[in-house]
Amino acid sequence: MVDAFCLIMWNMALRRPAVCGALDRRPRRSFPGFCAGQCRYCQTDQPEREIEAAAAGAFVVIMTHSHPLDYSIAAAALLRPELGFVGLIGSNTKRARFESQALKMGLGAPQIARLTCPIGLTEIKGKEPSIIAASVAAQLLIERERAVSRQIGAADVR
Repeated sequence: MVDAFCLIMWNMALRRPAVCGALDRRPRRSFPGFCAGQCRYCQTDQPEREIEAAAAGAFVVIMTHSHPLDYSIAAAALLRPELGFVGLIGSNTKRARFESQALKMGLGAPQIARLTCPIGLTEIKGKEPSIIAASVAAQLLIERERAVSRQIGAADVR
């Protein structure tokens, strides 16, 4: 599993990812080879800074092995209301723990409500990594379609 998170910035006009980035604290050799041509890789000890630099509309998917790191990245992302999606891998129990921590960090209920945790389509129950990955990919495609619809609707209002 990638140590930090993935940023996906959609090119809405072309309806495809413009940038996919994986951030990791581990050396590059641990990055999955099959992603090399598909994603920008960034090794960083401060993933929160990458959140600060993310483009408006970026989708942030957090998948780490560390709950404190999850919470730190998620909190940074939730402080950016212009991000298109903030998702955290985990369970309903993990979400409840995060909510408690987020309130202690000073986040408000509206910010916390923007977090999707667990990630993936609720109708898909499989726990195998490949099933979870497919479920999350499907969820992100649905979220992308919603974002495109909102953009089209906003353009129609102008």
